[in-house]
Amino acid sequence: MTEDRMHEPARVTIGVPVYNGGRLLEEMLESLRRQSYRQFRVVICDNASTDDTPAIASRFVASDPRFSYHRNPTNIGAAPNFNRAFELDHATPYFKWAAHDDLYEPTYLESCIAALDADPDAVVAYPMTVLVDETREGLALDTLCLDDAVVDSYTDDRNRPCWTIGPLHLAEGKDPVHRLEQLLEQMIGSFEIFGVMRTSALERTELHASYYGSDRPLLAQLVLMGPFRQVPERLYINRYHVAASRRLSRQQLRTWIDTKGSSRWRVLHLYWDLLRAPFIARLSTRDRLRCGFVILRNFGTRYAGRLNRKLARTRQGRAEISTSPIKRGTS
Repeated sequence: MTEDRMHEPARVTIGVPVYNGGRLLEEMLESLRRQSYRQFRVVICDNASTDDTPAIASRFVASDPRFSYHRNPTNIGAAPNFNRAFELDHATPYFKWAAHDDLYEPTYLESCIAALDADPDAVVAYPMTVLVDETREGLALDTLCLDDAVVDSYTDDRNRPCWTIGPLHLAEGKDPVHRLEQLLEQMIGSFEIFGVMRTSALERTELHASYYGSDRPLLAQLVLMGPFRQVPERLYINRYHVAASRRLSRQQLRTWIDTKGSSRWRVLHLYWDLLRAPFIARLSTRDRLRCGFVILRNFGTRYAGRLNRKLARTRQGRAEISTSPIKRGTS
């Protein structure tokens, strides 16, 4: 694609929600600027950063008219800031979120947009994901519980452990209920949330709710509206680093996701939102019932079994305490 096409109307908007991302933001924005597909614009939505994020963003805005910058007066949390990035500009046929710490190969946009152009029913296009361990500690898979999702592994030219993450070609079938089942049973990591999305479908969703993991119901709403399409190339690089949100404690995540505080009943909120997804997608009554069965079965398999095991361990611990001999102290 020639430089002349840079000045044609944009077909995809890229929302960049960021808070104190200066250490990695510049390299990510540069990877967007190097895209072979030129008909895009970038909205950087700064969550009241206190580092050099504003200066970095300003340099890109000054040198490239496709970049714009918005700064929130206060830190509103990650989920509201993701939504704010979408609200600021979604007047193009396609939209994607780009985290400040990820990277994109030059043909990322070109390949994903070609996949959506070729299939009007598809709502999300995304490439294969490469997880890069910036820490070089090799702990990413254990921390993120991604062992079952690894397709292959290697060490890159900077001596960093890298893993290609699956599953491949998720939720590409015609049956919306089967697509939902695949999403719930097979998706690991929710990397599809950073794919290129059809704006008309994303507008019908409820976007991100204020609890960690709300990208899962959002993807469920989308997958019930249409199939996903995966580009069989490693074009998306997810960087695992010392400041990654996945390294935060549960309490830290609650305030990170929304500074006003997130739901204390995260799992119940998540499954309630999943049960509402078939209504948001406007499925038939029959398919809503089928979806309900799939969602409740997933809850039983994933969380009810976990709760039973936790209760069993608690009962066992109490039994061991009650039968243990009393140790008398000495004076």
